[in-house]
Amino acid sequence: MIRLPLTEHDRSVMLNKLGRDTFETLLEPIPDSVRLERPLNIPEALSEVELIRHMKALASENIHMVSFLGAGSYEHFHPAVVDYLTARPEFRTAYTPYQPEVSQGTLQAIYEFQTAVVELMGMDVANASMYEGGSSTAESVLMAESVTRKSTILISEGLHPLVRRVVETYTKPKGISLIDIPLKNGQTDTAAISEFKGEPAAILFQNPNFFGCVEDQQAVIDAAHRHDALAILSVDPLSLSILEAPGDHGADIVAAEGQPLAIPTLYGGPGVGLLACSSKLIRRIPGRLAGATIDVDGKRGYVLTLQAREQHIRRHRAASNICTNQALVALGFLITVSALGPDGVRTMAEQCIQKAHYLSERLKDIGLNRTHSAPFLWEFAVKTPVPAHLYVNKLSERGYLPGLDLGRFNPDWDHQLLIYVSELRTREEIDSLVSLMEEMNHGR
Repeated sequence: MIRLPLTEHDRSVMLNKLGRDTFETLLEPIPDSVRLERPLNIPEALSEVELIRHMKALASENIHMVSFLGAGSYEHFHPAVVDYLTARPEFRTAYTPYQPEVSQGTLQAIYEFQTAVVELMGMDVANASMYEGGSSTAESVLMAESVTRKSTILISEGLHPLVRRVVETYTKPKGISLIDIPLKNGQTDTAAISEFKGEPAAILFQNPNFFGCVEDQQAVIDAAHRHDALAILSVDPLSLSILEAPGDHGADIVAAEGQPLAIPTLYGGPGVGLLACSSKLIRRIPGRLAGATIDVDGKRGYVLTLQAREQHIRRHRAASNICTNQALVALGFLITVSALGPDGVRTMAEQCIQKAHYLSERLKDIGLNRTHSAPFLWEFAVKTPVPAHLYVNKLSERGYLPGLDLGRFNPDWDHQLLIYVSELRTREEIDSLVSLMEEMNHGR
């Protein structure tokens, strides 16, 4: 919608209604000492033609790079139908579905999204989505504290460092204690969990973890349950087409960032948080939950149900103060997994795995060995002879993003590079990356 400025006639009519002769007389109550006595420091307005030309010039400054950067935001193929359907005004302009009688399309989309998440994760119930993966993980921790009435959370050091910061932000006001569990050969040390002497509310771990290693999720979940604690698992949804579903191993809560199967990376955002749990925790799940019912005419209909957020129930009983969901990005997730189907999603995952393992072997041949010995899927860390940021800086000048410098999170990791391989990367691009890294090894 284009908003046209007021005409002089419009201004006159409005001022007349207010009993004023000029706009300046409306400002009389504002002291001169706080008025800005100069024009705003903004450029002159552009015509539509000039504005389009200006935006195209800005866009042309973007530099395309061959990316091997992942670490939470992943590049994948997205069918053209995703953009086409999510752009439809029925979805893009839809507002909060408080009135089910006029929101059946939106509510059905949410319901089907929840169904897709449940099927992927092997859980009993999923909500309508959260802001992004970090907030869904943090909300999972708050759920655990609320259910168990315990204030200690064990967190695997394999959890993404930025997600851990979000968890810290959410839990600090509630006095929840976060205790790190170390990794052993790239996997969560279950012996350290067993040796813990306290009474944790939950154990939070990620699979595949931040370093790309595949966890023994059954062992970690069992260790949590031996402590009478909940098992919270953060996952990459694409991995669920390859690995066994967390629900099949007894996970209590599963959180995820749905971006890999929803939308392109888009300069780092937005995302969509997935959150699912077992049926015994359904009344503690935060945010919206869409359910199916039968109307007075016996027809199937959809409604928001079991609301546990503070807008609908007494605030002190609310599981969370989150008051919305990422409906449009969640719709993109639903369309993507529906369009690709189980076979298509699995094929995408298999291609990522094959290409990542090919790259790992090629890097090993030039002396860049993996940091951890645990199995991995499509992301892995390698040891670098010089600080990893030098590889990032040098290769970006050649049009390649070789991965993430792990030294930005921990000085002890400054000789580690986290590399991700998408199914979109070609053999030529992978071989070129190896050649560039070999050149740098010899020229350091």
